[in-house]
Amino acid sequence: MRRLLIAGTHSGCGKTTVTCAVLAAFKERGLSPTAFKCGPDYIDPMFHRAVSGLRAYNLDPVFMDAAGLASPLAEYGAASGDTLSILEGAMGYYDGIACSDKASSYTVARATKTPVVLVVDAHGMGNSLAALLEGFARHREDADYNLSGIRGVIFNALNVSRYPDMSRIACDAGLKALGFLPRNDEWKIESRHLGLT
Repeated sequence: MRRLLIAGTHSGCGKTTVTCAVLAAFKERGLSPTAFKCGPDYIDPMFHRAVSGLRAYNLDPVFMDAAGLASPLAEYGAASGDTLSILEGAMGYYDGIACSDKASSYTVARATKTPVVLVVDAHGMGNSLAALLEGFARHREDADYNLSGIRGVIFNALNVSRYPDMSRIACDAGLKALGFLPRNDEWKIESRHLGLT
């Protein structure tokens, strides 16, 4: 089954906005993607449902082992005839329990062997992007799941004139630039301590 995990560098970088944009784009092309959220978050799946009109599900690595994480993907994704599943990460890609990557989005990607696209808030960034991308891509070089699992990057809050430069930096870091969302304050979703409002 085709699947993709949209992860972020940190909370507030635009994961949900990008995930909703990707869901809407696939729906516009006549596909029926299934949405999943890493962790117990019940707010982001409501955004997924509002955009796609389809049910969204949680993949909680605290309560599910590798088989338990893969099972809903097979049951609600492939079994329902959907052509792909979009998983949204939680917090930063490697952020898990007690300053570890345990129960992180990385845990879900590794357990389900799902390729990852990293969302980067590129507002105000230049060549420092190289260090950030190389760090995320190579943070788990000793792991057995093809390093980090990160394959590409989507830039958030990026001026269109900067995209060629940022794409080159991503390529030099071994990642594919898959697009960007321009900075637009009208698209901003406010948040509170429990998550998005």
